[in-house]
Amino acid sequence: MCEAAHRSMRATFDIHEAVGGVTLDDAFSLPARVAQGVCMWRDELLRCPKTLVRDLSRSAVAEVYCDASRTGWGGVAVVGEVISIVGGRWEEEEKGTSINVREMLAVRNVWRALGEKIKRKPVALYIDNVTAIVTLRRTYSPAESVNNAYERVRAALGNMGIDVVTVTYVATKENPADAPSRADGFASFSLRGGWEAQRPSHSAVRRVVEAGLRAAAGDGETAIPPR
Repeated sequence: MCEAAHRSMRATFDIHEAVGGVTLDDAFSLPARVAQGVCMWRDELLRCPKTLVRDLSRSAVAEVYCDASRTGWGGVAVVGEVISIVGGRWEEEEKGTSINVREMLAVRNVWRALGEKIKRKPVALYIDNVTAIVTLRRTYSPAESVNNAYERVRAALGNMGIDVVTVTYVATKENPADAPSRADGFASFSLRGGWEAQRPSHSAVRRVVEAGLRAAAGDGETAIPPR
């Protein structure tokens, strides 16, 4: 019951945040019947064992960004100061799928590519595709092709023991995974972000990732085709 309470409350606030509504830091009013339900979950959570409380500090959480383009997929994981960048090209049969399906497959591919870097860590996942976000939160899509892609993601999560605690929207222009999803072929690599005290913004991570991809190209020129 405690785990159900935790997930239900978290999902409620995640949905508000995804559509540009309130967050856990905002004050807001609820209809009386809804307020009663929230109080019930609050009381249940207060009875939960302390083992449910996880370490969600910056050093403990892996922030993972995923993205898909017409030509490939990309992913970026931020754990503390370390940034890991992965990406690849689509197989022929994947190129003809919808962007919603490719966004889901990108998540699966990123899990596989990051492997031990995010295993056994709580993951905060960022995606710039609303269909993928809703599907991951609801664990289902009415679109058969998207739902089939979700099942592949779910299987990858289960096999690797990855714990996704939040799924949040990030604007494409701020998504660090956008660049590796479009970059020419490159070997996955890691680098340090150079920040110490506070969590970097999405845009700050993107700037570091793009600089790293340019350096990996060897000549200082961009390895990132325009959109």
